[in-house]
Amino acid sequence: MLGNNYTLKIANSDDLDKIVALHLASFSSDEHIPVLIGKQYVKANYKWLLSNKNAFILIAKDNKKIIGLQSVSIGSFEIPMFIACLPVLLYSMLTNPKLIINNNLWKRLIRILNRLKPGKIKTHGKFAHFIIGIVDADYRGKGIFSAIVNAAVQKCKDKNCKIIYTGIYKKNVTTQRIFLKYGWKICPEMETNETYYYCLDLAPHQQSGKTANQLYFVSVP
Repeated sequence: MLGNNYTLKIANSDDLDKIVALHLASFSSDEHIPVLIGKQYVKANYKWLLSNKNAFILIAKDNKKIIGLQSVSIGSFEIPMFIACLPVLLYSMLTNPKLIINNNLWKRLIRILNRLKPGKIKTHGKFAHFIIGIVDADYRGKGIFSAIVNAAVQKCKDKNCKIIYTGIYKKNVTTQRIFLKYGWKICPEMETNETYYYCLDLAPHQQSGKTANQLYFVSVP
């Protein structure tokens, strides 16, 4: 319980359409590639998350309205999600030819495909990835996002994850401050042109003298 009528729960397939609506209302096509590709692609992403045994979506609700969420993958998600949603991506590109010449889309695709190369990612121990975090614009500044993130962290601990990492758009200073407030550390070697990466070590004393990103992320493209 978050106070008032706000509650937290793990989403299920019945929540899919409301989750997609919240996502589309929170991002523009200029700032978020899945929205650029289209509603059906966004829906395919969340459908994959809801059906994958190694993923979950924690949602905050005000009565029946979904007002926030944090999607989480236990382990890598980018390539499995990309493969699962590829038919929808190809259909979207065929029905909207402008996507075929969109530079931002191709940059994202090249980054994902680059991860298929052997030795690009080396991990040690069970890890989680916080994928997308959203709070409805009308509910921001009420501590809802902090509550969602902290509850998601606890669930990752329950699943015996050793570390969590997440990417945050560089312009999203408010979200960066929230993660820093709760002990997340910036991982400069994972930075991209648009995104800072943060990690939270859930087992800081397991191997003394090494930081979280040294332990679990040797090389990330």
